[in-house]
Amino acid sequence: MKLSLEEAEKFHGHLGPYLVIGMRIGEYAMEQLGITPYFDLKVEVECPPKPPVRCLVDGLQLVTGATYGKANILVKEQNKHVRVKITNTKNNREIQIELHPDIPIKIERWYQEMSEKKVVQNILAMDTRELFQIVKN
Repeated sequence: MKLSLEEAEKFHGHLGPYLVIGMRIGEYAMEQLGITPYFDLKVEVECPPKPPVRCLVDGLQLVTGATYGKANILVKEQNKHVRVKITNTKNNREIQIELHPDIPIKIERWYQEMSEKKVVQNILAMDTRELFQIVKN
């Protein structure tokens, strides 16, 4: 399910960097696990309880199709790191991805120097290895 940034912005209310990060993590994980959106997957997120970082949950929902209504997404609030685990429920294969700890610091700095649109462009231009790391595959 490839969504346009315009569709993501319409769903979330604005196009912020953490929304895009959630989309990128979801796309990467689903590709690695060979799964399609909506069913046969479970998404577990560990992140801070408030925006802006928590906005990545919306990006994950958009890309994976996991929703609270289907009970295939779970968010655990914590402030130490941002970690996402996506499981293929057909074969129990999973991948755990952790946002690099310096990303929130970079985003904060970028916001002081440039527009939100440019911050999002920077996130989109980053290599996945700069943005997040695989904790378990």
